[in-house]
Amino acid sequence: PFALDALNAPHSVAAYLRGGLALTAAAWLGAALGRGMQAPAHLWPLVIVALSADLWSVTSPSGVTAQLLTEPAQETLSILTLNAPVAGLGIVPVIGMGDVVFVGFLAGACAATGLSQRRSSLGIAAGWAACLAALLTLQVPIPALVFLGPLCALALGRAVVPRAADMVLALV
Repeated sequence: PFALDALNAPHSVAAYLRGGLALTAAAWLGAALGRGMQAPAHLWPLVIVALSADLWSVTSPSGVTAQLLTEPAQETLSILTLNAPVAGLGIVPVIGMGDVVFVGFLAGACAATGLSQRRSSLGIAAGWAACLAALLTLQVPIPALVFLGPLCALALGRAVVPRAADMVLALV
């Protein structure tokens, strides 16, 4: 019990190591999954499906992320979020591990299909910045994939133009 308490202490070295390990594992898992993408045209449909799921997860009371943000769940499932100190609020969840998995997925998909790593990285960075700006402005939980996916795909431009049938399937 004492060892588990030490790992969960907010300012312990072990807590920072655990956070770093969780981020690394989530990004690696996402990249491994992303390397399975077969064509650049599949990126937009995958972004549509992922951002729809994230939007539901954050905004619906029965959504996974909404459930994680309740106080009892924060303590037991804190490994699924990256917690950080926020002025006036204390230590709060700021990034879901699913967001990190998806960023890894985007990177792996771009590498597997020969898409520009530089352009996708710029799109992802713009997505994080837009998400942070929205979070600071609205001060409510924000589905990060709504910013990350579209801005990454937009940064890649014509290289990821989807087939109409794939977009219809994604929207359904």
